[in-house]
Amino acid sequence: MLSDRAAYAAQEMRRLYPLSSRATTAELTAVCEARGVQVVRSRELVAPGVYVPRPLPTIILRWDAGARVLAHELFHHLVDDQSDGCCVYCYPGETLNELEAAAERFASLLCGG
Repeated sequence: MLSDRAAYAAQEMRRLYPLSSRATTAELTAVCEARGVQVVRSRELVAPGVYVPRPLPTIILRWDAGARVLAHELFHHLVDDQSDGCCVYCYPGETLNELEAAAERFASLLCGG
């Protein structure tokens, strides 16, 4: 089910925003800005990226993270955005691993690879 959500979300992002066949960091940053999501970079972050929904939606990227990481975290924002501010990462019967796999699929669909 989540992989279908990933495909649907990728299709909608392409419909709503001007994205090249291999979406770039600049294009995805523009999508985030249009959706009210702040994107910041950090030299201290150990993980490639993290989505922080509150108080303001923010994606924090490690200084060397690329478009795929940004797309992955954008998927987490889309899931959170659909949950009406109650961050529901997994629906009943779904696991965190399935969510992460869906985020990776979303990133692949937008950025290639």
